[in-house]
Amino acid sequence: MKVPYKVPKIKHDFALYRRDLENSLQASLKSHPSPQHTFFKVTYPLFVLLESLSNSDYFVDPSQQILLNEYLEQGDKKNIAKIARKLMNKDEQSQFIKRGVLKNQFTPYLKELYSDTLLLLNNYYLNHYRGCYITLRCLLEDLYRHLYYKDHPQEFWAMMTDFDEHSLSLSPRFFREYLPRTSFLQPLSRMTHQFKPIKGDEDKNIFQWNDELYSKTSSYVHASKLAYMSRFSSNAEFAFNPDESEQFTKTAVNVITLSVVFLILAHFEYVLKFNDYETSLILETFEPKVKHNFRQFVNI
Repeated sequence: MKVPYKVPKIKHDFALYRRDLENSLQASLKSHPSPQHTFFKVTYPLFVLLESLSNSDYFVDPSQQILLNEYLEQGDKKNIAKIARKLMNKDEQSQFIKRGVLKNQFTPYLKELYSDTLLLLNNYYLNHYRGCYITLRCLLEDLYRHLYYKDHPQEFWAMMTDFDEHSLSLSPRFFREYLPRTSFLQPLSRMTHQFKPIKGDEDKNIFQWNDELYSKTSSYVHASKLAYMSRFSSNAEFAFNPDESEQFTKTAVNVITLSVVFLILAHFEYVLKFNDYETSLILETFEPKVKHNFRQFVNI
């Protein structure tokens, strides 16, 4: 039996594709030489925040915390010292409890935000700009889901088992409209994205800013216009484009800053436990003037 001619052609064409891809990857990485780490710096505050929130050392056994509060109220110095030592204990059982607390406090979408940010870096350094915008849209949607499901465990478990978001009437628009109703984000409705008070109708609040960013990144998902398409015909066309890179970076800075703001306010009690160095790295997401305004706004 003769081997169909298409089998060796497939092997040959795959070899060409792979060689083209390898050459393209090397060329893409060389187009971002050291010390140009600008975009890595853009994403770094979000990486630090996500890693810090996921650090079990910041979590305390709630039963021990309750005991400590009671002993503090009673002035029982002996038991205060005993419980305090136990809170600092890093034995296996304590770590097990802390991991359980972490799972109850955070949804899987928090971990997915880390994955999104890593994928964002990869797309950027491979010069895949449409992929960058699509990843930003995914990051926003995972952020919305985390903020909603963290306070709605019943809907989360329903969605994880027998239902889907459509059957539960949940959508990106629903999540975006939910955000201003939360107690921890509601004060943002009176602030611009530079954390200045709204003074007139011409000022946009942070939720309007969020809607604009979602709309802009969504344009690249649907790509109904040529400007939003990649139009690649080979991997060699994944080339660094200074104008596209600069334009995208501005959008990425805004999305990552917004994500940092929402996460800090959503988990403020944990952020207060971060050390000064971690906090300073996270706040690098802001320009100096905006950083000052934000620190005043949250009092940190």
